[in-house]
Amino acid sequence: MDKRIPHYMWKHSGYSPCMSILSLRARSLVEIGEDKKLCMQRILMAFGREIVKRENKNEPCQRSRLWNHEEALDVLNKGKGTKKVEALGLKFADRSERNIISFQCDQFNDLQNLRFLDLDRADIQADINACILGEFRNHFLRLRWLGWQGTPLRFDIKSLQLNLQNLVILDLSGSQELRVLEEWNGWELILNARKLKVLKLTGCTRLNSTPKFPDSLGLKRLILEGCSGLAAIDSSIHNLHKLVSLNMKGCSFLCKMPDLGSIKGLKELVIDETSISKIEFHKDSMRKLKFLSARNCENLTEISDLIKYLESLKYLSLDGSKIKTLPESIGSLAKMKTLSLKNCRRLTTLPDGIGRLSSLQLLDLSDTAIKKLPTSVKDLKATKVLRGTFIQEQDFPETTLNSENLVEINVSYARN
Repeated sequence: MDKRIPHYMWKHSGYSPCMSILSLRARSLVEIGEDKKLCMQRILMAFGREIVKRENKNEPCQRSRLWNHEEALDVLNKGKGTKKVEALGLKFADRSERNIISFQCDQFNDLQNLRFLDLDRADIQADINACILGEFRNHFLRLRWLGWQGTPLRFDIKSLQLNLQNLVILDLSGSQELRVLEEWNGWELILNARKLKVLKLTGCTRLNSTPKFPDSLGLKRLILEGCSGLAAIDSSIHNLHKLVSLNMKGCSFLCKMPDLGSIKGLKELVIDETSISKIEFHKDSMRKLKFLSARNCENLTEISDLIKYLESLKYLSLDGSKIKTLPESIGSLAKMKTLSLKNCRRLTTLPDGIGRLSSLQLLDLSDTAIKKLPTSVKDLKATKVLRGTFIQEQDFPETTLNSENLVEINVSYARN
């Protein structure tokens, strides 16, 4: 998964994930793939698991990690948990009938050092939900990560008394019962997790509104990807002052950008495949934003001229949108490295300001209606890659070959 998510758990546990990941990469033990995904070779994974198995070959409950479903389930069902267990994961996959698997609090009594708990890692279409019952006031005190796919619609919050005081990451991906605030009473648990840094709601297709976020919540990453029924972002999102990443990819019912003016530290904004028609900004907002992706927003027709205030922006993708032009002020984005306008079929011209993008390395105009580049492109000294398909200007190479860094010009299918 995205390497930045477990980063918070490791850091909260006293590790130095930035330096450690660099060290592991240098030894070719892990690699970072597309979308910043942290990957490990299967042979290395098997090697690591063998090390854990040798902690105690006969008694899984005496090992630090339990990832095998049968072994983990046996430890819980028989109440054989020990202080040595730090991570436990279950994976329900039976789709024969809808079931709710319940665990009582006394089954977790001796799992005092548990910091990673995945109650259900099943495919999001699985018909089994995991439920916990009892009073958990003195349990999970060291828990940093809770994965709870398939959370039930109703459970007794008061009697449960779930203590999530040290929870850093909450993953409720694929929870089909998770809906608006009034219908799902689990929001209270989330909002009381004061150290929560990552809230992942990927694929919660019945969620049509976000809850009211309190000012005390120090959330860093809010992931709403694939919440196809989401139509509104509650205005209280401005309370998330520490938010650095907001992912709304695939929220196809979402028609309007939320007001993010007060979130000064936002660095990443993903609105791919939404129904947003205009991207607006405030003069003093999002000055730290580095990554803005609005790919395949089929209703997107306008970019605000105030984009010039995104002084830290390095990556902008508007692939597949219906914009006809870009604001002249885009030339103010001195740190921009990537500008992707691929498949913007209504885009006919580029503003002269494009030549002021002194840091631009990649300009992708593939499958646009642009037939002529502005003369200012000759000033793009840092450009390494330039792509365009319908450009017809005969002196096209002469206006671009001034760049000492240029390594690729791609004009495939440019018949004229």
